[in-house]
Amino acid sequence: MNDDTRQIDDIFAAAIDIASLGERNRFVESACGENHELKSRVQRLLTSHDRAEGFLESSAPGLAGLSQQMAVQRSFDVSPGSTIGAYRIVKQIGEGGIGTVFLAEQSEPVRRSVALKVIKLGMDTQQVIQRFEAERQALALMNHPNIARVFDAGTTAIGRPYFVMELVDGVPISEYCDSNRLDIRQRLLLFVQVCQAVHHAHQKGLIHRDIKPGNVLVSTVDDQPVAKVIDFGIAKATGAHARDKTLFTQGNQLIGTIEYMSPEQAEGSLDIDIRTDVYSLGVVLYELLTGRTPFEGSDLRSKAYGEMQRIIRETEPEKPSTQISKLESLADVARQRGSDERSLNSAIKGELDWIVMKCIEKDRNRRYESASSLAADIFHFLAHEPVSAAAPSARYRLQKFIQRNKAKVLAAAIILLSLVAGVIGTTWGLIGERHARQRATAAAVAEKLAKDTALERERESRAVLDFVEQKVFAAARPQGQEGGLGHDVTLRKAVEAALPFVQNSFKDQPLVETRLRQTMGLSFWYLGDSNTAAEQFEAAVALSAKHLGPDHPDTLACMGNLATQYALQGRFTEAVALREKTLALQTTKLGREHKATLNSMNNLANSYDDQGREFEALTLREEALVLMRKTLDPDDPLTIKGMTNLSLSYQNVGRQIDALKLREETLAIVRSKFGTEYAGAIPMMNGLGISYDEVGRDEDALKLREETLNLAKAKLGMQHPMTLWAMNNLAISYDDAGRDEESLALRQEVLARRTTLLGPEHPDTLDAMHNLAAGYQSLDRPADALKLQERVLSVRRAQLGEDHPDTLRSMRNLARTYHELGRDAEALDLREKTYELRRSKLGADHPDTLMSQHDLAQILLQMGRVDQALVILEDCLERAAHSVADQEFAAHVKNTRDSAARAVNPATTKPGEN
Repeated sequence: MNDDTRQIDDIFAAAIDIASLGERNRFVESACGENHELKSRVQRLLTSHDRAEGFLESSAPGLAGLSQQMAVQRSFDVSPGSTIGAYRIVKQIGEGGIGTVFLAEQSEPVRRSVALKVIKLGMDTQQVIQRFEAERQALALMNHPNIARVFDAGTTAIGRPYFVMELVDGVPISEYCDSNRLDIRQRLLLFVQVCQAVHHAHQKGLIHRDIKPGNVLVSTVDDQPVAKVIDFGIAKATGAHARDKTLFTQGNQLIGTIEYMSPEQAEGSLDIDIRTDVYSLGVVLYELLTGRTPFEGSDLRSKAYGEMQRIIRETEPEKPSTQISKLESLADVARQRGSDERSLNSAIKGELDWIVMKCIEKDRNRRYESASSLAADIFHFLAHEPVSAAAPSARYRLQKFIQRNKAKVLAAAIILLSLVAGVIGTTWGLIGERHARQRATAAAVAEKLAKDTALERERESRAVLDFVEQKVFAAARPQGQEGGLGHDVTLRKAVEAALPFVQNSFKDQPLVETRLRQTMGLSFWYLGDSNTAAEQFEAAVALSAKHLGPDHPDTLACMGNLATQYALQGRFTEAVALREKTLALQTTKLGREHKATLNSMNNLANSYDDQGREFEALTLREEALVLMRKTLDPDDPLTIKGMTNLSLSYQNVGRQIDALKLREETLAIVRSKFGTEYAGAIPMMNGLGISYDEVGRDEDALKLREETLNLAKAKLGMQHPMTLWAMNNLAISYDDAGRDEESLALRQEVLARRTTLLGPEHPDTLDAMHNLAAGYQSLDRPADALKLQERVLSVRRAQLGEDHPDTLRSMRNLARTYHELGRDAEALDLREKTYELRRSKLGADHPDTLMSQHDLAQILLQMGRVDQALVILEDCLERAAHSVADQEFAAHVKNTRDSAARAVNPATTKPGEN
């Protein structure tokens, strides 16, 4: 079928459903435009159709009976009481432009209620069925908690396609938000669930094409709203929106609602991508905020077809805050959002305006590139962080930084001032020092020096300001102007654009270049680009050491920052070497008790931990804390940090009692200063709970963890990562107390919330899957554990690589489950791989390697391969006796070895043993 034939079919199919002859003629005129040939062919088809309709409506009894018989036959296969495959139709529960939805009961292989959607009569063409068969394979790939699952698909006895979907007991998202009076924050968190679901589908290659409140149903689960997106992919499978000129159905109704369609959809473009769904998401968000859509449906429907297209393509909608300020029902809208008129407008104005308007840009290249990016910007807004949709003004970013983190605003001020005052001050000071003797000689020389100094100071100031204005802020200029990247340029792009300027423009001003490279390094560090940050700090260290000296405070600060980047990159050996050098220079220059020196001791201990040098880290942290307590206040932040880090060292080397005492002391200090309801104490409470666990004080651990979770819920909310961490730790205590079902429920909740907040493949979500699998194992449900463990291992291998510690832990746990299910060959294969990878990465004597070696021997014993197991156990025992592995582990290996030896030679059994 060529494009002309498709266009004729589209217009004809839409026109025959318009009852009014006048409306039909206006539609054809608008749809065909100036193409008279197209209009003529469509009109001929309509005339033939009308004649045929009149013929069949004549009183000839034979034809009338045949017509009725055909109608009955075509509807019979999907009427209440009928059966389609394993599904018995119960009743009709909905109807849309594409199909009719029925409540159905599935009888096998499981019994459950489902929603069965049957494609409407007239859409069951061969082309639709072919598209349908291809699409059902893609639909089966989706697995997301906020997407209604498609269980099955097929065709009825007379060839009508149908989908079998999860039955969602919910209401449209806009109705749910209004009836429950959700405030703006609650609406945004619920909307993020929708974005994450849409992003998941996009990753599977599916575009929804019909996102609107009616296709996002919300229900309450455990007192929390959960959104479910329905009808994913069905529009594409049926071809109903493949060419969106087909906008009409019976009764001159629009398919879906035209006000949610993107400009490219409304004009009938075949070039549709994920940004079309981003546009529709923006319209839904607009409605959740204001109670209105950018273009009201009743107004659009009153227009001719071509005029509707023009409005969506060309007319710029008002910002949400502007729209809401004009509502006559503003008081009611505000009440539905738990607010008042003034507060609601204030909450929406600014960042939320920017976010929404970026979604519904006419030019899709200016929209968010994905639903995930939209969700990320909403999270930025909720966390009082800069949003990418905002105009990149310095005032705005400073305001958001102060609002987000008032306690650290001084640090931000230092960074900003170092760019201007630091550069100018340092350079001016050096100039003054260089000319100090000349100033003392004579008034004439002094006058000249003052003039030279002022000129030098002005030159340095101009250099810095030129950098800030022309190379950083210039990025916000429109594209085409010098340095301009557009008004929606991100901070990363602006900083990256300024980088060549720093590298090439200050060769004769090394101190300016040093300061700017420090600032650029910090910027890239905050942006998460440790590679570029390291390059900037390396250059800054070299310049500072050359022009200021290797032990100058600026040089040492750069070295510390550079070491941090090395650690972030996994370059632990280089990080240790640099931190040892930094500490030595600071000790000589500043003394062992200086605050900067003490902080460097903490940092070096962290690097020792990274290398598995736990005892060296412990020694350094003990010394540092002694000096901190001598020179600083007990509640100084650095002292608290030192106590926290030392307690971790005690835990790492097995000194659990010492870790417990120090954690109790730390928590007591913090509570004394800030009170028992201080949210900042939650990490220390979590750490203390671990110590109670380690020393067998299960009841104390349980009580503290319940207190911790209650505090986290009250102060941070149910969605905060610290709350979910506390919930997970409480699950461990429930395990210890034998409260397995309560533990399992908590772990299931943690997984559900992390999946909703972070997505199914986020590292924290994978940790939650791992923990839930452990819960299933403790309840002797290895089959349930298996599904989660295989999923976790698959994602971690793809994200982290085969030899990452998290991947290796997943391999070890999955091997255990394989063994429990009797799949020993697969268990053996995994344990062999785990052992080899750990030995290659960590060395043969590392505790984790030895544990994997013992695991391998155990599975060989269970498979009856005792001789092989004994060889492995002898080597493991010898290494354990001379490594950092604890003696309890060595004794465990010895017991396994002795049991295996007795199995081979019963004569080795000691008297009294059997």
